[in-house]
Amino acid sequence: MTPEQTQLVESTYWRLDRWVRLFVAHCPHSITYDDLLGVAEEALVKAARRFNSERASFRTYADHCVFGAFREYCRQAGDNGKFRPTLEYPTDLALAATQDSDVAERELSDLLDKLPERLQFVLRRRFWYGETETEIGKFYGVSSARISQMQSEALGLLRTLLTRSARSRNALQAHG
Repeated sequence: MTPEQTQLVESTYWRLDRWVRLFVAHCPHSITYDDLLGVAEEALVKAARRFNSERASFRTYADHCVFGAFREYCRQAGDNGKFRPTLEYPTDLALAATQDSDVAERELSDLLDKLPERLQFVLRRRFWYGETETEIGKFYGVSSARISQMQSEALGLLRTLLTRSARSRNALQAHG
């Protein structure tokens, strides 16, 4: 690896623990934290080697490469290929927000704060803490189907807010 690629891996490595902990809860019990950490490390190195800075920030690109590697590993290792993880990363939100991952995370967090509290709660529990719809439903005393509806509603509202924010930003750049 080149020194630049090594720097990319080192600057992003801390994110792996978060992703592994989030995803391992959605895998068959035969797949361990250590299994997924190995998959994540390998995917991160591959991402550094293939990265094109003209397309996205490395952190965003690496997140998607690692997440894809997790899904593929779980498909191969789980239940004779029948396993389908239910966790979905809101890729359109993260990629569309901006090319700068730090700014994207702040913007997404700011937009999330504009949602009704119950919808914020559902998204944070699903995507930040990796809880299932059933687990969240038990907390609220509703069905997992209702949590799924709330999640869809929240993501739809976030998309609308993100689109408005991007249009405002583009208008300012065009006139400024």
